[in-house]
Amino acid sequence: MRRWFVILLLLLVFLISSGGFLLWRVPHLLEVSPAPGSWRVSAEEPLRLRFSRRMQTASVDAHLQIDPALEGELAWEGNTLSFTPDTPWPSGITVTVRLEAGAYAAGFPALPTTGRTSWSFAISRPMLAYLWLANLPADIYALDPVTGEILRLTEAANVQDFSVSADGTTLYYSAITEAGKADIFRLSWRDRVGKEHRVSKEPLAATRLLACPDANCHAVQISPTGEYLAYERIPVQAPGQPDYSQVWLLSLPGGISTLAGDPSHETILPDWSSSGKLAFYDRTAQAFILLDPHSQEARSFPNQTGETGGWTTDGQSYVAPEITFVPVPNAAAEFSVPEMPTSHLLRFDWSTALITDLTGAADLEDAFPAFSPDGKRLAFARRSLDPAQWTIGRQLWLSDPDRKNAHPLLNADLAALDAYSHYDFAWKPDSSQLAYVRSNQDYPLDPPELWLVDANGLNRVQLVVGGYAPQWVR
Repeated sequence: MRRWFVILLLLLVFLISSGGFLLWRVPHLLEVSPAPGSWRVSAEEPLRLRFSRRMQTASVDAHLQIDPALEGELAWEGNTLSFTPDTPWPSGITVTVRLEAGAYAAGFPALPTTGRTSWSFAISRPMLAYLWLANLPADIYALDPVTGEILRLTEAANVQDFSVSADGTTLYYSAITEAGKADIFRLSWRDRVGKEHRVSKEPLAATRLLACPDANCHAVQISPTGEYLAYERIPVQAPGQPDYSQVWLLSLPGGISTLAGDPSHETILPDWSSSGKLAFYDRTAQAFILLDPHSQEARSFPNQTGETGGWTTDGQSYVAPEITFVPVPNAAAEFSVPEMPTSHLLRFDWSTALITDLTGAADLEDAFPAFSPDGKRLAFARRSLDPAQWTIGRQLWLSDPDRKNAHPLLNADLAALDAYSHYDFAWKPDSSQLAYVRSNQDYPLDPPELWLVDANGLNRVQLVVGGYAPQWVR
């Protein structure tokens, strides 16, 4: 009898321990990212689910519901499954995720999840950062074009210019510290979002990235990988020091600065490509220098004008305006044929060094090229030299990247815009809208105006009087 009792007791212990083991091996969802209720999540951020065990990918996929549904890739890292959409999450939407019960674990024992889990998070809506007020000590502000909400990002900082990281979350800016001197600061846009996922209304505390006690460091440009910060440095006049601007490269994080160009040359206008190449203008050589900072391979793009250019979306060509001289039509025969200066957009190809005139027609003046992020459009400023079509200001035009189908974007208002020059073009990350600045050439003391328009020319709206230098943040 005692033997049967011992056997039954051992069997009971076995069943209890086996049940405990099985219960312990039932898979559980431990953590998700973005966290439930997160606000202003980056459109590029993947969805992550951390389980107590490695799971069967197909089983999880069959029980996972994402609304709105997007095509994407599932990948494991340990017990964490990540879903990366093929295209970024649509801006401003709320994503709802559900994991139904029944997703099986991998390995032995292949047990299923037992509970249904659901959560949601909100994708950030891009906001337009800009400087305000023109011609006075400026600060950085951010405006939500949908709600009209304006956030002040710096307080009495006396900002000269700023640059936004490729993911739209970090700002780098130059601020005057005393007469003739300016330092470089870093400000994380993500720091505006607290644990409750609400935007702070107070300006953020910035981090001093580079102190320039004897120079004005400005024209900051962060590389697409965040590896380098390019900037112009104008030293305070001192014996043995150059008194002109030069482009420098600061390696990040916490690296040292190195001169980007010829030590004896004046250089300006640093500008990064999506492929990590740096363009800057060498005033001494009268050429744009295109530099790969890793290999130190460089190209020289001859240019007399030295005005702002722009990289093509793929980062393989640089486009810049160049002064040319064209004959004046109907010139008096007794004089030598007079010429008038105009500006054409020239494209320089990195791999072939081929230079292509994108403007083509002799009687057109083009400037300020800006390629859309999707690579399908080119915005630029144009003025015709034809007396019948000439305008005081340069008008906003749009074309294909190779300059086909060129047309004025604000065609319906062309007569009313005669006196306005358009510049500072900033494409929204999804290429659906274009921010720009215009100034009245008839009244040069009037403040500039910041505007926004759809890529099809519709829904043009004035955003800020006195705002300038727009860039998008997320």
